[in-house]
Amino acid sequence: TGLQFDGIDDYVELNNTSSVNLQSTLSVGAWYKYSNLNFLADASIIGKWDNSLGKSWALCVQETTKKPYFVFRDNSNHYCFANTSLNENQWYFISSVWDGNNLKIFIDGLESNNVQFSGTPETSSSNVFIGSNNQGSLANTSSEIDEPQIWNKALTQSEIQSYMSSPPTGNENGLVGYWDFNEGSGNTVNDLSGNGNNGTINGATWST
Repeated sequence: TGLQFDGIDDYVELNNTSSVNLQSTLSVGAWYKYSNLNFLADASIIGKWDNSLGKSWALCVQETTKKPYFVFRDNSNHYCFANTSLNENQWYFISSVWDGNNLKIFIDGLESNNVQFSGTPETSSSNVFIGSNNQGSLANTSSEIDEPQIWNKALTQSEIQSYMSSPPTGNENGLVGYWDFNEGSGNTVNDLSGNGNNGTINGATWST
C-alpha cells in the first residue's frame, strides 16, 4: 500500500519534534511516482520547509525537468540536482544524504550527483510535510508516495540499496522516522522508529 495525493491540497503532516531538527548529518528517502506531467510548481516529496516558519531542508522534484533534487537552506538555498529525469507513472526510490560536507542524491540506490555543502541548515519551526510544503499549501503534485524515512546519519550507497529491498524494521541506529504506509485505513500514519513522529493525513487516500 501507499498514499495517493491529488496534486491540489493533499498532504501528510508530521509533528515538529526535536528528533527531526537535524543540524549535522541527514538522510531522507521515499518511494515516489507521479501521475500527471503538468506540475503546478516543484513537487515536494518530504521536507521541513515553510515561507514564514523557516526553511531547513526538502526532497523535491523540479517542475520543468522532472529531476529530483535535495535542497538545504543556509542563508541561501543549496541544491543538489539528479542528472536523470523521472518518467511519468514509474516508481522510483529517491533518497538524499548530507554527510556534513556534501549533498548527495540517489535514484534507485545509485548516486546521481553530489555537491559540496558544509554549512548548517537553518532551524525551522515548521512541521515536516510529506507530499507538500508551506503548511500544505504549496508544492503539491498528483503522485503516490510510500515508505518515507528520515535518518540522523549519512547513509552509504550500500545501506540505501539494502533499505530499498528490505525496509527498516524500526530499531536501526540513526533512524529518526519511518512510515510504511501499510495502515490501509484511517487518518494516521504511524512512525515505526519508536520516536513517536506519527503523522496526520489531510486528503490523501490509501492506494493498493
